[in-house]
Amino acid sequence: MTVYHLALFKAKESTTADDGTTLVHAAKGMLGQIPGLVAVEVGPALELTKASTPPYVHGYDWGVVLTLADREALQAYMTHPAHDE
Repeated sequence: MTVYHLALFKAKESTTADDGTTLVHAAKGMLGQIPGLVAVEVGPALELTKASTPPYVHGYDWGVVLTLADREALQAYMTHPAHDE
C-alpha cells in the first residue's frame, strides 16, 4: 500500500531564498538514495485565504510530500542517513 509522508517547515527570520533552494535540492536528492522512495514534491506554502479567517498556512513556509512504496519504505526513510542531511 502506498504511503504518503508530509512535512511542514517554518522558516527562521534569517532564512534566505538560497536556503529554500537548498531544501528543494536536498529533498529531491533523496530520490534514488532511499529504497522505496517513489516521488518527492516540495514547494512554498500558498497564501490561500477564506473570508474572515487567517491564511490557511498557519505560519508554515514550506511543505514536502514524499510518496513511498509501503510502510517498510517509510521506516527505511526514517532511519536513512539522507533523512538527516
